[in-house]
Amino acid sequence: MARKFLLGGGLLAVLLAAFVFLGSARQPAQAQPAAAAAAPAVGRYQISSFVVGGQTPGAYILDTQTGEVVQVVGRNEPVRVGSAAKPPPPK
Repeated sequence: MARKFLLGGGLLAVLLAAFVFLGSARQPAQAQPAAAAAAPAVGRYQISSFVVGGQTPGAYILDTQTGEVVQVVGRNEPVRVGSAAKPPPPK
C-alpha cells in the first residue's frame, strides 16, 4: 500500500515539475497590432439651405475641420464667404 502512494506521489511530483519548468519556457503573450489609421471624419461638413426670392435655392457649407464657409446659390460656382475659425485675440 505504501508503495502505491510513493509511486503516485513521485508521478505527481514529476508532472508538477514538468509543468513548472516547461510552462515558463513558453512565449509571453503578445499585444495586438496597432489599429489602422482612422477613417475620414464623419460629419465634416454642415449645410444650411435657403431660398432666394422664393425660387432660387442656395446653401451655406461649413467645413468643420478648417472653419471655411462657402456659399452656393442656384447653379453658380461655390464662393468662399468667410471663416468660422476662432479669431486671433486682440493685442
